[in-house]
Amino acid sequence: MKKYLLLFLFTFLTTVANATTDYAEVTATATIEVAEVIQCENSVLNFGDLAIKSGNKASTVTVGSTTSSTGDVIATKNTSTATCSDSTLDWDSVGDVTLTSKDTTDTLTMSNIGLDGNNNVTATLYIPENTDSGTYTGTFTVTGVK
Repeated sequence: MKKYLLLFLFTFLTTVANATTDYAEVTATATIEVAEVIQCENSVLNFGDLAIKSGNKASTVTVGSTTSSTGDVIATKNTSTATCSDSTLDWDSVGDVTLTSKDTTDTLTMSNIGLDGNNNVTATLYIPENTDSGTYTGTFTVTGVK
């Protein structure tokens, strides 16, 4: 029995003596840029009231200086574009925007967001097939580095 006790103690002590700990050092950095809120003259881009055919095919509505539509859009009314004359904003950085509705699980997608020569915000609204009635809303942020 004494022999096993000595063997156990020897094994235990050599295991403890050979123990190592691994570690890593990580450096974290952050650069903060303080953004000012820029007020556009009119920050509401309104695709208006859209009449589409029941069981519609995929369709689009584009707003800007003029309004146009494709697909199963029957009529558009009350469209208006946002206007923003601040030239420091980077409109190319705006990606697609999802518009959702509290009335349905359908979503619409707004893309090709930009600014025309008259400082009108332009965009195209993609309406998927078989879209349900409802009021759809989405927001986006335009940034600019001075």
